[in-house]
Amino acid sequence: MTRHPIHAQEGHRHHADPMALFLAQDAITQFGAGIMLAGCSWYVLDQTHNNTAVAAANIANTVSGLLVSILGGSVSDRFSPRAVALWSHVVRTALTVLPAILLATGGFHLSFAVILMVSNGIGWNLYYPASKALIQRLTDAGTDGRQATKANSFAEISMQVGLFSSGAVAGTLYWAVGFLPVLVISAATFIVGLLLLAAVREPGHSNQEHGKGITASGNFWHTVSDGFRYLGRHPVFIAWCLILYTPFIIGNLNRTILPGYVQDTLGADSVYFGFIQSTWGVGACVAGITATPICRRFRTNRIIRAGLAGLLAFGIVLFTVHSIPTAFVMTFVAGFTDAVIRIAIYSYLMKVIPEGYFGRVISLMNAANLLIQTSMTQFSGMAMDRYGSETGYGFVAILVGLMILLAIRCPMRNVTTGNISKTA
Repeated sequence: MTRHPIHAQEGHRHHADPMALFLAQDAITQFGAGIMLAGCSWYVLDQTHNNTAVAAANIANTVSGLLVSILGGSVSDRFSPRAVALWSHVVRTALTVLPAILLATGGFHLSFAVILMVSNGIGWNLYYPASKALIQRLTDAGTDGRQATKANSFAEISMQVGLFSSGAVAGTLYWAVGFLPVLVISAATFIVGLLLLAAVREPGHSNQEHGKGITASGNFWHTVSDGFRYLGRHPVFIAWCLILYTPFIIGNLNRTILPGYVQDTLGADSVYFGFIQSTWGVGACVAGITATPICRRFRTNRIIRAGLAGLLAFGIVLFTVHSIPTAFVMTFVAGFTDAVIRIAIYSYLMKVIPEGYFGRVISLMNAANLLIQTSMTQFSGMAMDRYGSETGYGFVAILVGLMILLAIRCPMRNVTTGNISKTA
């Protein structure tokens, strides 16, 4: 009797479960990234008192991510996803240590915040498609759909445990000791994550499946262009990925909007900001725990539309109702629905997209996501300075409304957790 790769240890009992190691490093590095991003946004606002400056720092994150994301998935499809993820941790460590040294020796400058955001843009957009490709290998998602949903739920929990704890820690640390210790802790988490990921035993892949889309000549740019051709042959994946990335866009927009909203509209400080930010992760963690039974009970279309309705309510309510308790409740709702949408769509795409194309599809569509993020972040920052901090949540409501129309126009036909075909 064979055991599934998510549980198997290849007969060597002294080796740790690769999935457990992966999830541990994922939670730790997400915590490090979370405290850096939350702390950086508040630090820029605290130093400049300007929402446009916060938007500019976050745009550095999305633009650098855009440049990397087009190639990141092709790198993951051609090379070991584990190796790509390891290098992403190296990049994030180096580009967190550098501005920490500059900050300690020269004081605040907006360029230091830009470097930090660039480190996340490069590191995250190398790491994320590689991590999803690694999960696909560790679970053999193309042959066992339930394991894909379960693994994505566990990955969501590990990620959100890191993120929801990071918001509260970042806000409290910033209030108590300032921004520099936040950066030191962040760099340390990337180093620990790198060591744990290095211990993950990556399983071999199917040459027949992995070889799809990888040319015999090994030409890298041909591999990238072949990813575009694959999307051209399956345009429905474009619509589904746009819906998939809507939660990412809103999550990153919230990172720009929330500091000014808390300070100006709610009249609160960095501690409240950190704890409100954390409730997003708490909601997503609850979603990770409950996603498997939800996906078994309901059709994917219904899950997506209900999730988008929750995100629409998040935007409308925070735009119109200005209170700290409301911010806590609606941020929890947004975190929950955000995660459910991503788990449902990722699990589906892992079953229908061949392994040799998966990294490129996710990465190329992430590039479109980052283009939308860049423009919306810039517009929301300017609008917040001119019309009030709550205006940013009006932009959120408009975007989600458009995605609801897209979800109605391009449904996932005949898709249930128990009955999924490779022909999308």
